[in-house]
Amino acid sequence: SAHSRWTHQRICSFGPASKHLICRIQINEPINGFLRSLLSAYVPGPPVTLAPPVQLDNATMGQGVVLVKNGRRICGTGAARANCPVSQDKAYWEVKLQSCGSWGIGLGTVRCDLESPNNLGSDAESWALRDDAAIYHGNQPVAKLPDPVQEGDVIGLTYDHVTLEVFLNGKPMHTPVTGIRGTVFPTFYVDDGAILDCAFAAFAFGPPAGFRELIKEKQLL
Repeated sequence: SAHSRWTHQRICSFGPASKHLICRIQINEPINGFLRSLLSAYVPGPPVTLAPPVQLDNATMGQGVVLVKNGRRICGTGAARANCPVSQDKAYWEVKLQSCGSWGIGLGTVRCDLESPNNLGSDAESWALRDDAAIYHGNQPVAKLPDPVQEGDVIGLTYDHVTLEVFLNGKPMHTPVTGIRGTVFPTFYVDDGAILDCAFAAFAFGPPAGFRELIKEKQLL
């Protein structure tokens, strides 16, 4: 019948009388049978589950912390960490200093006290760049940036399970920090009106060669 067959029409070439020569191609397979053959060949795969994005973890943050912008901005008082540790070989993330105050950014173990009123880098469980442009561990400065960090600046961090490096507006600061042990998370601290915007993807400055955005462990499989 007319409804059981397909007709495909296309322009093939130019002709002198009608300007176009119309070709009709008849496909003699019934539509219903064709659809059945397609459906019988389809084998559904397993359901796809999208992993939640990397962001700041509201389940472990300090009580005085406020997270906004889908877990990418930290304000208030206290510390928060990313919702996954650094599992890959070479990771990169960025922080924009939206408002000055007391702040710290770096790495912390799962034992890092996010409720502590002290800035990051005050104990043996965290390594952090602070608002005085020095990097602290055990409450002692272990490195100092050659340039101050100002409001609006973007701080990039790389970690390869050996060295923590800091970049300022895409420029390497050449202040390597080593001796970091165990599983660590990107960790952030704010107080006195400081506001930090954390970027785990869609960076203002591209990561250095060999590094990439933080990846959850299940996504590495």
